[in-house]
Amino acid sequence: MFPYVAAIGILGDSGLPWPSQAAVLAVHCLVMVAPAVLLALARLVSKRAVHRPLRRIEGWVGDDARENTAWLIALAGFVLLSNSTAYDRITALLSSG
Repeated sequence: MFPYVAAIGILGDSGLPWPSQAAVLAVHCLVMVAPAVLLALARLVSKRAVHRPLRRIEGWVGDDARENTAWLIALAGFVLLSNSTAYDRITALLSSG
């Protein structure tokens, strides 16, 4: 979702007419969805060969889901904070002292 939201922000500031913005956004969505579609097709074609490794990966991801989610939320919070005026005030306070 983050790349999509970033693309919307960049397109909004680009100054392009809305039909061009819609076309660029459609291409962006295709590029973002293409790897998942290709991997799904590859999975269907090579079902037997990749079944066991995918089950192992599924177990690893399932075991570490809470920690991974916590890291993603922390990263998103840092990105939001780094673009805020509170962050600017904190860094100004730290650099002056």
